[in-house]
Amino acid sequence: MAMLFITHDLGVIFKMAYDLCVMQSGEIVWHGPVKNTPDPISRIHIALAGSKYLVPKNFS
Repeated sequence: MAMLFITHDLGVIFKMAYDLCVMQSGEIVWHGPVKNTPDPISRIHIALAGSKYLVPKNFS
């Protein structure tokens, strides 16, 4: 069974979804399996910001 679930709550996405599609202005800017995303929050923030100049940063 397939389901389209639209939310801005990243916590819900990572608990419920297998695949993730990030859209900006009606266009898909990122798509992939949630479990294989190396750094999902950074990738989503970069996609949502729409900037190719942002670099993911890991904080300890």
